[in-house]
Amino acid sequence: MKVILIACIAKNGVIGKNGKLAWKVQSEILHFISTVSNGAILCGHNTALNLPKSVLKLEPFGIINDRTLIKNHIAQMEEYLIKRNEICDRLGKGVKRDAIYIIGGAKTYYSALLENVVDEMILSYLPDEYDGDCYFPLVNWTMWKLQSETDMCEFVVKRYIKCN
Repeated sequence: MKVILIACIAKNGVIGKNGKLAWKVQSEILHFISTVSNGAILCGHNTALNLPKSVLKLEPFGIINDRTLIKNHIAQMEEYLIKRNEICDRLGKGVKRDAIYIIGGAKTYYSALLENVVDEMILSYLPDEYDGDCYFPLVNWTMWKLQSETDMCEFVVKRYIKCN
């Protein structure tokens, strides 16, 4: 089971303002939804309170509030997904969910990186600066290797994998 951190980051490092996104880039939101729709999502309390209904319809959905819970919470999500996959396989639906996506906010990103539970990062970079009060945490880039980079016109998506 992969643990994937996904975020959208403005040129100045901003990821949010007043508990919400600091921008409205529809194509990036669609990219986010299509990416996380094949896995479980984990987020902090404030992020959960401000998610659009289209994201809330995805399942399973987990909320964490404390960095000390992140490893345990990911283990619980993995167990849920394994059981769910077994049930779906027996029913013949063949639904597979092989990833847990950490979708924010800043404290949850920081905790996941600190706890070293992230296997991959999918980061969308916006070309403009935005006013905000929430920033993406500093990353030890020596631990990460750029796997791919895709220009999506309004933003660039970079996929990183953890170095062994």
